[in-house]
Amino acid sequence: MLKLLATKGQPILFMTGEGSSGTIYFVFNSDMQPAVKILAEYSDSKLVSIYGKVVILNGLNILIAEKIERIK
Repeated sequence: MLKLLATKGQPILFMTGEGSSGTIYFVFNSDMQPAVKILAEYSDSKLVSIYGKVVILNGLNILIAEKIERIK
């Protein structure tokens, strides 16, 4: 399903934590393009690590990803 959303240009967000205590992030590549296609490749993974820099812009949490990987 996420791969279909990515091909249609829909945003895919990343959440840390659980429930109402979780934080939602918009994820961008280091070239500042949305990372939807890369995140869609990890849609079958239960846990994913994203390494990079967090920026808060106009109240939105943005993660500039340098590395994305599955957690085994």
